[in-house]
Amino acid sequence: MRALTLFAVLPAAVLMAAPQHPLDGIAAAVNEEIISIGEVRRAARLAREERFGLGALCRGERMPAAQLAAGTPIERAPVVAGQPLSNQELEQARECLIDTRLVFREVRRFPRIAATDEQIDQLVADLVERFESAVELEAELERVGLTNEELRADLRRQLLVSEYIDNRFLATVDITDQAAREAWDTEFVPDMQARGIPVPPYETVAEDLLVPILQQREVNRRVQSWILDLRERATIRRKYP
Repeated sequence: MRALTLFAVLPAAVLMAAPQHPLDGIAAAVNEEIISIGEVRRAARLAREERFGLGALCRGERMPAAQLAAGTPIERAPVVAGQPLSNQELEQARECLIDTRLVFREVRRFPRIAATDEQIDQLVADLVERFESAVELEAELERVGLTNEELRADLRRQLLVSEYIDNRFLATVDITDQAAREAWDTEFVPDMQARGIPVPPYETVAEDLLVPILQQREVNRRVQSWILDLRERATIRRKYP
């Protein structure tokens, strides 16, 4: 699910680029566009849902060197089921949605970027595979307050932004062999050694793993700089939490 993993580049999840709920209170306003409290709470809940593949978008996680070792999990602090949302989670979701509004406004300027129903169908099918059945997925969607229509709309927006990021940023990032070898020797090898992970030969990981990681990091840097610029030029008012 490429579109669901690319956005580790963003501190913002591409969720709810337009309000999906009746206005239940104002969490923030971005250039006079409203973000509701319900949207913030829903985005915070989704950020807890590992199987949806949507939470990482909001967490903005950086891929560590240890992930080069196949099967090495990323350790995360456990979240107790039913635990109330913390202010930190709500604030992160709010900022996530602020960035979403700013990013998607830029994406809409390029009408040639499109996502087909077939692409959305495939993403939904991939998502069903994370669950025992489509019925279980439906039950999870209901539990977090997400309809099928909202899920498809969120996936469509993610695809649109994914293509925009590819065209504007990823296509211009070139990682030289020298830069890749330097990162490998000074960062990745020491990190894996410190974790007790066997170090594979450089040649076996360079093209398929190392270079894509370094490319994504540079995309992260450029996108984050771009978002900071969008924020500086925007009028943003925060009210919740």
